[in-house]
Amino acid sequence: MSQKTLSIVEQRDVNVTQSTNNGIPILRIEHPQCHAALSLYAGHVLSWQPKGHSDVFWLSENTHYQDGKAIRGGIPLCWPWFGAKEGEVNHGFARTSLWQLTKVTSSDEGVEVVLTFEGDAKAATWPFAFKVTQTLFFGEEFSQTIDIANTGEYDFEHDGALHSYFSVSQPEQTCVPELSQVRFFDKLDGSEKTKTLNDCRGPKDRIYFTHQDVQLLDYGLNRNIKLSAHGTSTWILWNPGTESADAMADVHAGGEKEFVCLEAGFTEPLTLSAGDSVSIRQVIKVSHIS
Repeated sequence: MSQKTLSIVEQRDVNVTQSTNNGIPILRIEHPQCHAALSLYAGHVLSWQPKGHSDVFWLSENTHYQDGKAIRGGIPLCWPWFGAKEGEVNHGFARTSLWQLTKVTSSDEGVEVVLTFEGDAKAATWPFAFKVTQTLFFGEEFSQTIDIANTGEYDFEHDGALHSYFSVSQPEQTCVPELSQVRFFDKLDGSEKTKTLNDCRGPKDRIYFTHQDVQLLDYGLNRNIKLSAHGTSTWILWNPGTESADAMADVHAGGEKEFVCLEAGFTEPLTLSAGDSVSIRQVIKVSHIS
């Protein structure tokens, strides 16, 4: 981590500073309601620790802070596509591109950060013009809004997800009751099914066909992570399990036992007409299990 630090907001009980990690710009937030961090590379939320709780997001000890490499953990933004694409970066180029810091404001409730990312023909298979504005709020609760504008002359198709990695006691100590008996596509065997979700231990890679509010209950931490999403159509539940995680160089040993991914997404391509825009949003609140 570079020792050179730029102060962006400095007022009573509030500090927002920018430094670098291996050349990657990192924004750190200290506020009476929370501590948080994000990377301008990939527009990537790294951590959020609301007052009275441990960090909500998981970040691998082996993650890359390197141009062209994705950050493992936090909230990667999968866009303009979700999943693998031949000859292209998995989950899209938004998570391997530098974003611009546009605005930082502070209030008694928390800190709002606005980032932007725009361009034209960023990928050989996706030659379109766009502007994405990401508005993040860090406080007692967390919100993330992604405004996507088609700034070119041609319609384009896109899909994506807010790939949230949640820090948990153990996946087998967690569950998402709202997803039990909800139809899902199982990416591990290519089938659609409905079944009881007893816990979140891996390997699991499922796309649930619902956008209702959900709760990630962690009985080991006595923590309830409540999620609501807008502008999305699915929840993706993922934990790689030990065998797959062992093959991932950027997941530290045993890391798969420390997180559950629960992602608000739209995993079927949607058309965005030239000149139009669309928004997706998630809100996360944390409490103890009552």
